[in-house]
Amino acid sequence: MVRAGGGVAQGHLVAMNSRAYELHAGYALKLAIMQYFKGRLRWLNLGGIPGSDHGNQAGAGLAAFKRGWTNDVRTA
Repeated sequence: MVRAGGGVAQGHLVAMNSRAYELHAGYALKLAIMQYFKGRLRWLNLGGIPGSDHGNQAGAGLAAFKRGWTNDVRTA
């Protein structure tokens, strides 16, 4: 789910079934969101990972996923 306002879109968590994860559907969804909002926003906030430790096991996969989109890190 994405909420937009004030030139910023906020991305929220999305859960998928195991087949969607195997197909890496999350990347396609994020790409579609970015294409839709291109030129309409100042920036897109994809949210953070659990906790403040980017190396923790709970957020390791999510952190890797988000690093695939940008090298910029900000407080969400």
